[in-house]
Amino acid sequence: MNLFLATWADTFMTKVIEFATSVGMRLLGALLILIIGFIVVGYFAKKVRKSSKMDPMLAKFSASFINFGGKTIVVITAIAVMGVEMTSFVALIASAGVAIGLALQGSLSNIAGGILLIVFKPFKVGDYILVGGEEGTVTDMNLFYTILKQPDNVTVSIPNGVVSNSPLENLSVEEIRRVDFAISTARDTDVERVKKLLIAVASSHELVLTDPAPFCRLSQFGENGIDFTLRVWVKKEDYWTVNFDIKEDIDKVFKHEGIKIPYRQVDIHMDAQDEE
Repeated sequence: MNLFLATWADTFMTKVIEFATSVGMRLLGALLILIIGFIVVGYFAKKVRKSSKMDPMLAKFSASFINFGGKTIVVITAIAVMGVEMTSFVALIASAGVAIGLALQGSLSNIAGGILLIVFKPFKVGDYILVGGEEGTVTDMNLFYTILKQPDNVTVSIPNGVVSNSPLENLSVEEIRRVDFAISTARDTDVERVKKLLIAVASSHELVLTDPAPFCRLSQFGENGIDFTLRVWVKKEDYWTVNFDIKEDIDKVFKHEGIKIPYRQVDIHMDAQDEE
């Protein structure tokens, strides 16, 4: 009896050791694959992101794609090394594909939007754009988001799907921009005099271009006065400087020349009634 128990114990321990060794080796192999795989994927993603031979936006998007796709492959490989039957694993993913697709439809649309932005290139890193109600300088674009830095130094992330499906204004493409001013004066103002004063203000600014020349015309009769439109052309980097300077200069000239701005007026008519 004792001999039987001893033999059974030896057999059991041998099986346990073999199982532990087998599982342990698989665990160790899977762990090594995860560690080494993540390091290699991160290395290549970093190299692509910092590549000087690629367009910066394409490099950032490609690096994000490599990082996401590469790590997914590494995880699947580690699962296979653990001994999970890949046929069953693939069948499980396929059966859950519809649910996963519905759950990730927003993310998938962002990936598709990012690909469209890369292909058609409506902007590049460093451009100042207006899209989806937001504006700012493009600093980055990854697999899912376009990153903007706003003028007040706030960073905003906009889904690529929104960017690719919304009207987009790129203010950095052209070298010059037009600055429009709407100026109102009192009804009794001399139109020709105001036009000459506004053209003189615009022409005297050193950052205003002479070609195209400044433009000024009476645009409409307002509710309380008359409205003028002044348009000047500037280099894109001078847009805001000229915008603020011209407004201040117009205010100074109008005060000096006695040009009045309109105030809201209300006419009151009183009907006299016969006394009974």
